[in-house]
Amino acid sequence: MQGGSRGPHDDFYCWQYRIWYSSRDCAFRHAWETTTICADCSQGAAKLALRGRVPPKPRWVEILRGDDTKGHGA
Repeated sequence: MQGGSRGPHDDFYCWQYRIWYSSRDCAFRHAWETTTICADCSQGAAKLALRGRVPPKPRWVEILRGDDTKGHGA
């Protein structure tokens, strides 16, 4: 495995990006489909299942999709 240094919160090795990574971030990226790779990743699905719930939707998801109801979007 080559993935650079492992940070204090990096608790698993991501096979897609070949880096040490946080399972919390992995679950978030899978749930909110931040990239096509993360959306289709079985590691992400497993991390999300272990967490037991989808992380709260970040505000930028609404902004990118044009669903900003608070009047802050484009």
